[in-house]
Amino acid sequence: GDDDKKMLVAYVVPRITHELDRDDIHRFLRSRLPDYMLPSAIIPMTAFPLTTSGKVDRKSLPRPDEADRAIKPNSYVAPRNDLEIAMAAAWEKVLGVQRVGINVNFFELGGDSLRALSLVMEMQETTGIEMDLGEVFRSPTIAELVVNIGAQPTKSASMVVPLQTEGDGIPIFCLYGIHLFKEFAESLGKDQPVYGVYVAAEGLLIDQTLSGSTLHMSTDRLVAAYYEAILRFCPDGPYRLAGSSFGGLVAILVAAEMRRHGAEVDLVMLFDTILPKARHRNWTKWISNKTAAIVNGITKQTLRERLTGVKNALQKGRAKNETQESADRAAQIFAFRRSVFLQALKDWQAHEVIFDFRVILFQGMDRSWLGSHTVLDNDYGWRRYLKERLILIAVPGNHWSILKSPNVTELGRLTKPYLMSELNS
Repeated sequence: GDDDKKMLVAYVVPRITHELDRDDIHRFLRSRLPDYMLPSAIIPMTAFPLTTSGKVDRKSLPRPDEADRAIKPNSYVAPRNDLEIAMAAAWEKVLGVQRVGINVNFFELGGDSLRALSLVMEMQETTGIEMDLGEVFRSPTIAELVVNIGAQPTKSASMVVPLQTEGDGIPIFCLYGIHLFKEFAESLGKDQPVYGVYVAAEGLLIDQTLSGSTLHMSTDRLVAAYYEAILRFCPDGPYRLAGSSFGGLVAILVAAEMRRHGAEVDLVMLFDTILPKARHRNWTKWISNKTAAIVNGITKQTLRERLTGVKNALQKGRAKNETQESADRAAQIFAFRRSVFLQALKDWQAHEVIFDFRVILFQGMDRSWLGSHTVLDNDYGWRRYLKERLILIAVPGNHWSILKSPNVTELGRLTKPYLMSELNS
């Protein structure tokens, strides 16, 4: 085939007639060959085709298909975070394959020394991650590579990952959570390009919180990292940005940074981004709920006993189930991230910025997650900054589910008319 589609293939003729076990062959080869010499496909044959001179007729050898691949489909493990998603995108581009899992060996997917060099260059150019060629050979899977390159070399890393590349509309760059926007990109159809943006600086908010540093410095660095990543990928505007929850604030600030440098910004989309000052306690409902709780005998002691019981049950579950332990740990991390982001939102309130681009605030109609004693300002606190530029659109779902099926279908339908309108209309 074409040079960029070449791969190492093993053609095997067993000495005795029996069913060929590709896994056994692969384990045998792995024990004797370096990773870069392992075949990407193993094809069993009853005999080799020969030329008239008695040599193997290479042109007559069958081409490999998916069934012949050394890596089975069920071995696929999806990227777990934005860094791994970004790295998988680089691998897919270099190798010309789809859906690269984090545990699949680079060389088993058709990689060789030349492609390894291309991967190093691709990673440096598109993500800012610097690594030497030997690292690909020492850590031939994404999971190993993420661990072995360490956190520090990736602090300035970034990558723009395509979610939907077709169409000639102004591209939408989705910030802070590539995985959040995959269904949204699909809901907009094939005429609207959509990209997710990863920057390693996303971790700075948490890192600096743990070290006691000032939060707004982390937000400033995060904004600068997104700004640089987008302009490196697309130097000329106009630009469209999108972000969910805290990511909406980041999108607004990146857009303001673009305007400060003279770039055109057409539109920013906020998905249920609520400013802290827009939240208010409905004290009447709060007192009513507390009174009802006391009447029903739910005292502090009773609550403490119930919480202790839940805690003990969780501890027993963790001892029995490692998957549950991972889920609990992920929930703890999510809760911590949320508290950090809320603090960053409060910190930003002191900095008023003038905005001159359209902003759509998509508001989830289901607000039960806020609790019965919390009420929100109709504009989520944005009108004071955005004035007439702010457009409010109610969409089905809650704070988290508006970007997920089935709600995302309606979200896409409501979004499309604003993508067809003229710049800054």
